[in-house]
Amino acid sequence: MSLSVIREGGEEEKLTVPVTKAGTDLKVTLVWSDPPGEALQNDLDLIVRAANGRERHGNMTATSRRFDRVNNVEQLVWNNLPLGNVDIIVRAWRITQSPQSYAVVVRLD
Repeated sequence: MSLSVIREGGEEEKLTVPVTKAGTDLKVTLVWSDPPGEALQNDLDLIVRAANGRERHGNMTATSRRFDRVNNVEQLVWNNLPLGNVDIIVRAWRITQSPQSYAVVVRLD
């Protein structure tokens, strides 16, 4: 688990996880407490990039290039990852009230 803070839109933080065994599955969850409002005030994105360059986004289908703009909990499950390093990126799409803390939980099976 990783706890961190983002202060402005466009800022991102990256965690790299090695995949050393064939058939490895990954589950990543990003959560943050959003300031009150009718919609997300601070919008973070969960991005996972495999060693082969393929990229997936939290709460979206495996082939989607879009991002979730509604929820402050994003999750991604990726089965049978390719060998090599996986980058787990948290990127701030919009920060209206700074700083924004968040937590990331990563599970490899």
